[in-house]
Amino acid sequence: MKGKYIMNDFYQTLFSISEQVSSITMTVTDGKYAGEKAIFEKNKLIFLTPNSIFLAKHAIHLLPVKETSVQVFHNTSVFCEVLCPEKKLIICGAGHVSIPIIKMGKMLGFHVTAIDDRPSFADNARKANADQVYCCNFVEILEQIQGDANTYFIIVTRGHRYDLDCLRKILTKKYAYLGMMSSKSRAQKARALLLEEGFSESSLSQLHAPIGLNIRAETPEEIAISIMSEIVQCKNTSVCTNGFTREIQSELSAGDQQDDRQKILATIISKKGPAPREIGTKMLIHSDGTTVGTIGGGCMEAEVIRKARQLMIQNVNHVIIYDVDMTGRAGDEGMVCGGIQQLLLEPLS
Repeated sequence: MKGKYIMNDFYQTLFSISEQVSSITMTVTDGKYAGEKAIFEKNKLIFLTPNSIFLAKHAIHLLPVKETSVQVFHNTSVFCEVLCPEKKLIICGAGHVSIPIIKMGKMLGFHVTAIDDRPSFADNARKANADQVYCCNFVEILEQIQGDANTYFIIVTRGHRYDLDCLRKILTKKYAYLGMMSSKSRAQKARALLLEEGFSESSLSQLHAPIGLNIRAETPEEIAISIMSEIVQCKNTSVCTNGFTREIQSELSAGDQQDDRQKILATIISKKGPAPREIGTKMLIHSDGTTVGTIGGGCMEAEVIRKARQLMIQNVNHVIIYDVDMTGRAGDEGMVCGGIQQLLLEPLS
């Protein structure tokens, strides 16, 4: 029972950190100290597994870790995960192009906010399952949105003057991405006008206008694909991860209050070859075989689920490393992705 409460404390501490702040978690993955965990917020230690020995002495020496990776220190492997705050997508305008953008943003794990001052269009954004919808003046709402290094702004309003109103507000904020739907000539005129108004050349150089990758998009859905492809390209230059999806966070935060099934959290900690998902990707596996999240699907995921259920049947209560090698099997079974993935399997209850 003690281990269960420690894990609850770990996740409660982790998920209490502000969404605006990056954090680092450390987990010893092998040897006699396997399972020790630590959390750093702004490089300050805020959680350490009770009775820790290795991390109590050495965790501070693993900082500053630059990217999610396995670090070997004193012959001991430690999985260090640099966690990004949640990615936020702010869409100015809720017209015909915005609806597929909202849907794709949700599919890609963004927290999606849509703004439009027309009630019927705001309702369409709600029906598309945007997390937050404002039916209000664009400038009024943008004044309330702080912006940060994990905020992605898309301007797809119904008119040029609304575009400029949004641009003026967003250019004063911090952001990861700023794109505006326009023609080349219209974008040039907007830049020239804003330069005259005192905005700097360096800030305007960050504006993606025309927005999206040039894939000769025509339909609203194709335009949405071009926009989200450009955003994903921008997002994936980051060295941090966000493997704790909202669904996984929700279940881990609930602890045992609603669900007494055994659980194992599987995390990709290293990979070689064309594995489909990145290091830090997580999947929560229940003893009945149901899962939350995905680590790539297919035979590899099925094998990890099988191994996790076997561990739960055997009542294994310590972390283990599990290697899945699909190199030889990918071609034989007609799979696109092969490669080798190393997973950390952590029993949670």
